Amino acid sequence: MPVIDFTVCENVLSCREVGRVDSEDARTFAGVVAEAAEGSPYPIVVFIDARETEFISPDAANVFVQSAEVTDNVACYVVTTQDLIIKQTSRILGMRNRRGNTHIFDNYEEAIDFAWEQAQGTAAVHQR
Repeated sequence: MPVIDFTVCENVLSCREVGRVDSEDARTFAGVVAEAAEGSPYPIVVFIDARETEFISPDAANVFVQSAEVTDNVACYVVTTQDLIIKQTSRILGMRNRRGNTHIFDNYEEAIDFAWEQAQGTAAVHQR
């Protein structure tokens, strides 16, 4: 399965996309995000390592957009990739998401740092 290695640490859900991502993969991803968001006392940050992603099908893209609308308990999506097509696809998906909360990085370390900064800020605000 191309969306793999789901890990939840504090309020960060991370995963990797590898190869071709189809609608079944996107539905699995959406289910994991929804479950993590429901189980968190404050909004989660979704970190997506897309450095090995080769293709996102149009059907998968639609599922990603629809799934972003399901829960209000996602602070943002953080994507890291250097592939121009995947980067543009991620930007378009982010723009289709009414919340506009998708951030895309070329550099893996910068993306991880940003995700943790967002997670810490979200947790701090909601713990008050």
